[in-house]
Amino acid sequence: MRQDASDKSKNPWGASYSLNDVVKAVSATEKGAKKFEIDPNKTPVTRDDLRSLLPMNLEVSLHEKSGNLVFGAGEKQHPQSDEELGIERGSKLYLHTHHDGLENTFISFADVFAAQRYGPETQLIQLSRDGFVVYKRPQFDPIRQQPTDESARELMHEWGKREGIDFFGGGMEGRRDFTKLPMAEKMQIARQFCGETQMIVTEASLDDDEEVERILSAINLQTRISDNVVPRMPSMLDGSNMPVDTHKLNHAQRANLEAAVGHFDQLLIREGRLFYELPLRKAWKDFGLHLIEEIRKEGVDPNIEMFLDALKSKASLIDIE
Repeated sequence: MRQDASDKSKNPWGASYSLNDVVKAVSATEKGAKKFEIDPNKTPVTRDDLRSLLPMNLEVSLHEKSGNLVFGAGEKQHPQSDEELGIERGSKLYLHTHHDGLENTFISFADVFAAQRYGPETQLIQLSRDGFVVYKRPQFDPIRQQPTDESARELMHEWGKREGIDFFGGGMEGRRDFTKLPMAEKMQIARQFCGETQMIVTEASLDDDEEVERILSAINLQTRISDNVVPRMPSMLDGSNMPVDTHKLNHAQRANLEAAVGHFDQLLIREGRLFYELPLRKAWKDFGLHLIEEIRKEGVDPNIEMFLDALKSKASLIDIE
């Protein structure tokens, strides 16, 4: 284990060799080091190490950097920031705790937002007295019933509209202010949201030997349980049983086909100006339909003609309003 060089003058106790040793050192002083680096190949994290994190009156984190684990000690209500710890988007692990002094033992909506900051290879894990939650960024839009790459804020806004919850303190009539709800209800709402958006990979108590071993293997960077990828978005070509041989099209026709499908696909995304500004949506859709006709002008074979008819018919059903 390596103490962060910038903290050496503040932490004279010297090198420690396990996560549990680090916890004891940090707990012994209010002004101790906030960041340590651990080699999981030499001193792998154990279940007892993880248990020792929970009585600390701090939210702490572990993240991967260059094959090692970096321990960071935060504050009572939040872990150290990514900027303070130097967490890179490509980190293979980010674990954080909700310590025993906190009422919330499940993923918070701050964790929902944070999940989108990390890259596709980051294993996300939350630990509390109730055990582990292995999770990923929101994967599914329960309103439109399709995979999603929307922002957490956009999903929460639309989901909250359906559930009668105001997450952002806008004073929306007829909605409950999330910030004023009791913690038990906040946790229930978070669990429902995370379930419906398919964020939860698995949960396990600290006494579940089989699952704990699997999670420890991921924490020690030996295996992976899940990824954190952005789901592939729906496309107008999804479900098509008429594959298009684009080699039968010239360069301009192929470019127009790609642009037309791209325009239609963008209209399926529920955020940004293209979702809210109706004149822009109409112009975008009309231009995509225009491109289909441009492809036809130079002549196409019967199979592609059928495909263009089906694509145009499908695009015509896109809701503008």
